[in-house]
Amino acid sequence: MKISKKEALRRRKRLLVCGITLFRKRGYASTSVEDITDSADIPKGSFYNYFKNKEEFAAQALLIYSDAAKKHVLSYLDRKDLPALERIINMYRQRIELEKKCIRTGIACLGNMIGQEVGGLNPEIRSAAENLWTVMKRPLTETLQELTFSSRSQSTSSELAEFLENSWRGTMLAARARHSTEPLKAFLKFIQFQLKPFLEEKGESI
Repeated sequence: MKISKKEALRRRKRLLVCGITLFRKRGYASTSVEDITDSADIPKGSFYNYFKNKEEFAAQALLIYSDAAKKHVLSYLDRKDLPALERIINMYRQRIELEKKCIRTGIACLGNMIGQEVGGLNPEIRSAAENLWTVMKRPLTETLQELTFSSRSQSTSSELAEFLENSWRGTMLAARARHSTEPLKAFLKFIQFQLKPFLEEKGESI
């Protein structure tokens, strides 16, 4: 039976939402197409009406995840009424609280899960994963550009943004592997106390 365009879009979205949840819980390899269609309550054969294969599905899932991640980051970094460094710390503080919840509920960052498993093997997924890193790094770089680097720092805004995001992703992996919040606490302590001496607000010290 032919379905409407609206219904087709609804089913496609439902498949992606259910797939993202499963990937974050089980990982890419341990989640089958049938797992996704069962979770979405959609016939398995219908999956291929919307995606040519599981790899394309994963890439699309990453793009949707990237859009949500960007909105979350900008909700903190676009607060121009607050000093730049305070916005950055607030953003990571909230991400840490979300990660604590993820550890308790057994889910992980989609980018880490899929990127680690198949990002290096599939160009489409690798491109979608790279888009996620860019989406997260660009607004952070722009916010860091509002700060003046002290003479003790030899890094650019882009390099520091790259370091912070790479460190954050490593922190998430460590916290998940140890099932512990200690790596999260250490990361927050670093950005709160160790980062400040190397930066100052333009026109005034932090």
